[in-house]
Amino acid sequence: MTGPDANAQDTRPAVTTHPLLGVVGVLLGALIATCTGRLMSVGLADIRGALHLGVDEGSWINTAFNASMMFIGPFSVYLGGLLGPRRVLLACAWIFTVVSFLIPFCHSFEMVIALLVIGGLSAGTFYPLTLSFVLRNLPMRFVLLGIAMYAADIIFTTDMAQAWESFFIERLSWHWIFWNGAILTPIMIALVHFGIPWQPLPKSQPGHPSPNWRGFLYASLGAAFLYIAARSGAAIGLVSLLAHHWTGGSRNVSGTSGDR
Repeated sequence: MTGPDANAQDTRPAVTTHPLLGVVGVLLGALIATCTGRLMSVGLADIRGALHLGVDEGSWINTAFNASMMFIGPFSVYLGGLLGPRRVLLACAWIFTVVSFLIPFCHSFEMVIALLVIGGLSAGTFYPLTLSFVLRNLPMRFVLLGIAMYAADIIFTTDMAQAWESFFIERLSWHWIFWNGAILTPIMIALVHFGIPWQPLPKSQPGHPSPNWRGFLYASLGAAFLYIAARSGAAIGLVSLLAHHWTGGSRNVSGTSGDR
């Protein structure tokens, strides 16, 4: 006799248990997010020239993408606990693939910024969920190796982005600054699909407090606004202005003390 539990168990999709594939997939996701942001920073002049943007408008290209990543970073921890890392990573990876493919076809500044915001919100989930999955699924003796691979992944991508951007501009076109992510992300999707096992949606247990989404939201907004303020201040030379006034004030105080 089969009960309802057995029937429910039969209808579930087959669980894949290949954690090493999942680790490679999430590390590839961190590489894609880092590479895209770095390529846009290095190739900002080429993007501005292709889209006919001024200096002020062009500065919002990196700001829109990176501020969105800063926003979703803390909030993705809440989403991962609510929906599971597999669902969040697969959905965001598909969104990022479509957005990265569409951006070079857009000639409206507003549309490009809107797609960059969506792309940043989707790619920003790769960082926190990568490290948490690596720490949970690697054997204890390999945890330090996993953290080192995560750090080396980001550093290597940051250093190599300039060479990749030069190759794209000289041999291909500026479109590949974004299409690079559109090609690599489906590989990440396959690795995550076959590497992270399917799990049912987590259910709240009686007596255990549920995560406070408002706290994650406020933390995300604070991080995003701080980044936008810092980028805007750097764009208008606020740091140099403050340094100039600080230096001038110090000289005036020194001069006054010397006169006395």
